[in-house]
Amino acid sequence: MKKGKIIIAGAAICGLGIFDSFLLDPFLLIIAGIIVAYIAAQFAKNFFSRRKIVRILGVATMVIFWGVSASLYFNLPALSWIWKIIGARSGTDWMLNSGVFNFEFTNLPAATNVIAGFLFALYPLWLVLGMKLGTILFGAQKGQKGLVGLLRLKIGSEG
Repeated sequence: MKKGKIIIAGAAICGLGIFDSFLLDPFLLIIAGIIVAYIAAQFAKNFFSRRKIVRILGVATMVIFWGVSASLYFNLPALSWIWKIIGARSGTDWMLNSGVFNFEFTNLPAATNVIAGFLFALYPLWLVLGMKLGTILFGAQKGQKGLVGLLRLKIGSEG
């Protein structure tokens, strides 16, 4: 796998992490997990084991998602450009409402913060689910074809 593809895949994970909200994050984390599994399957060599690659990229993905999500939820000014681009009234508004709902986002009750904490705690679950799906799709190691490889083989042999 060329370095360019790895950089593009890493940039895709970072890009997914920028526009996260509680509504979008499960889907974005599953997609990020699939990307991580793809990189690990393609890039694993003798020096780096697949497991190390998955751990490094998994931790980096969680840092990005938790960092951006928590910063938005707590309205940190450094990320105000994100909610302004999206058209939300604040980071909390974006995290809770995602432009779809109309929940109260000022003067949050304690229960909302507890629920938000629970949702943040679920982030690794969504990422791991995506990694498992990616392993099924692309295989666990270079040389393994996964489901995508099997479908290509079937399609290619019918010509």
